Amino acid sequence: EPQYLCEILNLDDDNLLRRNNRISIPFFKNTHYQNNFCYQAPDLWNLLGTNASICENITNSPSLNSMKARLKRFLLKMQTYGQSVESDINWYSFNHSIEAYIKLLRSK
Repeated sequence: EPQYLCEILNLDDDNLLRRNNRISIPFFKNTHYQNNFCYQAPDLWNLLGTNASICENITNSPSLNSMKARLKRFLLKMQTYGQSVESDINWYSFNHSIEAYIKLLRSK
């Protein structure tokens, strides 16, 4: 794991809960900062982890290459979901938002 990411995300043994592979999300008083990487990265990681059956167990991959392949497959499914033909150029909210896509799959 790259050291700079560990520092940015504050990944240490106290912060990373190993038993369920979740990362604690920093608290910001101002909601403006919730759009930055330090907030969004752990939030998305935890979202993928808590919906493992929907998300192809991305966060529980045995290797980095396996995780990349699972993530790519998941993102491709997300981007093409709901398109009836290849020429369909309509983009829906669930085609570019992981949260919206997972919400849609949960509702089925």
